[in-house]
Amino acid sequence: MHTSPTSPTPHTGRHTAVTAACAALGVHLVSVDAHELLGPSVAKTCAAVRAVFEGAADVAPCVLEVMGARCCLVCGGVCCA
Repeated sequence: MHTSPTSPTPHTGRHTAVTAACAALGVHLVSVDAHELLGPSVAKTCAAVRAVFEGAADVAPCVLEVMGARCCLVCGGVCCA
């Protein structure tokens, strides 16, 4: 989990827009790569997701940005890991 800006899909502007909105609202931005959440089992994946939400709760109010989720939903993260 990152609390500093990282670059999602290059040149789309989504991350820049989210970063600007968070700055304007005065809230933290918590970014996580969806591939970091995928574990070798459902239990490990659930634990990783739980940890991200707990970390985000620690810096609330915040925006939780999950990058790369589309790929993980389509192929389980295999094609773009």
